[in-house]
Amino acid sequence: WKGIKKFIFHKIDSLLHEIENSIFSLPEKERPGMILLSGGGSLLPGLLPLFEEKLGIKTSRYEFLGIDDPRFVTAIATGV
Repeated sequence: WKGIKKFIFHKIDSLLHEIENSIFSLPEKERPGMILLSGGGSLLPGLLPLFEEKLGIKTSRYEFLGIDDPRFVTAIATGV
């Protein structure tokens, strides 16, 4: 489990780096005031606080179609 967790958080760090580069390349007035995460991956424990800590931007979940169960998100979203 520790190896998987380490791998996932390494990928998340890479993603955060890319997001940070994109956001901070914008003029200050055009930078987002909030980041919304959706899908099953957004349910990873500690993900929202990690985004807020690393980016300094309020981060929240967006429940697409009101679905909060990651087992159904892909199947229902694909059918939309």
